Amino acid sequence: MTKALALIITMAMLSGCAAGVENLQQPSQAQKTVVSSAPVSINAVVVSYTAEAQKEMSDNLKFNPNTLVEEIKNGLSARQLFDAANKNGCVVDIEFTNIRIRSSFNAVMFGAMAGADKVDGIVSLQDMDGKVVRKFLVHTGYGLGGFAGGVDASRMGWLYDKFAQYTVQELAGDNPR
Repeated sequence: MTKALALIITMAMLSGCAAGVENLQQPSQAQKTVVSSAPVSINAVVVSYTAEAQKEMSDNLKFNPNTLVEEIKNGLSARQLFDAANKNGCVVDIEFTNIRIRSSFNAVMFGAMAGADKVDGIVSLQDMDGKVVRKFLVHTGYGLGGFAGGVDASRMGWLYDKFAQYTVQELAGDNPR
C-alpha cells in the first residue's frame, strides 16, 4: 500500500509542471540563429492575443501580461540583448494562444484533476522592416495541487519565469530543448 501511494505521489509531482519550446520555422530557416558576431538588439516586446486567448483573458484575471513582458525584458537585458533606445532594433511579438489559470480553490482541492494552469504563446522576432527572423511556440503548464498549487504568486511566478526563460534562451540561441 505504501509503495502504491509513493508511486502515485511521485507521478503527480513529475506531471505537475511542464514547459517547452516548439520551432515554427522550416529547418533551413531554423538554422539562422539570432546570436551572431554582431549582437542583436531588441528594442521592444509587444503582446497580442488570438481570438480564443482574448476570450480566456476575461476568465483569467490573475494573469498579468505586463509582468511577463517585464521578466522577458529583464532576461534580455541581462544578456545585453535589449536596448529600448535603439531605434534600429528588432521587436519581439508574443501572440498568446492559450491562457488558463485555475482558481485557488480548484488548485488546492482538485490539483491536477482540475487541469493545469497554462500560458502558451507564439513568439516572433521581427527585424526593423517587420520581417520575421525567428518564430517559435512556448508552452508552460503548472498542475500541482494542495499547498503548492494554492499560492497564486507561486503558480503565476513559475509560469512567468518559465515562459520568460524559454523565450530568452531561444532568442539568445541557447535552444533550451
